[in-house]
Amino acid sequence: MKYRIKRTLIGLLISVLGFSLVTFIGCTGKDMKVVTGTIEQTDDGLVLRTDTNEYTTAGADIAALVGKKVEVTGMITEGTAGKIFNIVGIRALKG
Repeated sequence: MKYRIKRTLIGLLISVLGFSLVTFIGCTGKDMKVVTGTIEQTDDGLVLRTDTNEYTTAGADIAALVGKKVEVTGMITEGTAGKIFNIVGIRALKG
């Protein structure tokens, strides 16, 4: 009887932890965006310019990538000065 209760409790614990992990990954992943563009220096600072938008950048030191085409991963928020791309990952692209 003790063995059965332990097994049931362990199974329940694993189920709850698994559900929590899936929920956490789903919540953080849906807000992340991947955007391709060029890093440019402006009078207001560094921006990520795409074919359709311009984003003020935050969260990463990207000064060495000015003039380069990049793929960035992060979250886009609206600020008083426009769209802000909070960068969590970046990689330079060829070409």
